[in-house]
Amino acid sequence: MSWFGTWLDSGRTPSMRFKSQESGGLLVSVHDGPSTGVTVTLPLSVLPPTWAAEQRDLLTRVREVYPREVVETSPGTYEWRRNHHS
Repeated sequence: MSWFGTWLDSGRTPSMRFKSQESGGLLVSVHDGPSTGVTVTLPLSVLPPTWAAEQRDLLTRVREVYPREVVETSPGTYEWRRNHHS
């Protein structure tokens, strides 16, 4: 089963179209008819159910390492430590 939908198809603004795929993914198209006439279509895949938890775990690991590996050399400026001794 596939479905098709359009958003903001007024003819004066860019519009978006969504079409489901049999694989469970989604095709998203953005059409800038009024200005450039360009259409860009991107396939979006279905993420595995564990994807969000895996990303949270990766973020936790980065946050655990970040304070030990990065130094603030001036306000808003950060550098990786060249030599890191624990």
